[in-house]
Amino acid sequence: MAFRAALRKLELVDRDDPFCAIVARKMLELHQRGVTDAVALSELTIREIGMQQFNSASARDANARLERR
Repeated sequence: MAFRAALRKLELVDRDDPFCAIVARKMLELHQRGVTDAVALSELTIREIGMQQFNSASARDANARLERR
């Protein structure tokens, strides 16, 4: 539930998007640190990865720029 909420808020619809893996890893890290409430887990995950302003299109653009380097 928390993962889906975070993906929705970040407008990530493609689960194969590399940023989904980043979200998942951060969420697991926060859960291991004791955050268990789904809403809090979703919000803290987004805050900690600093992607509140990203949507999937801008994330893909950023990834494409990194790949061209």
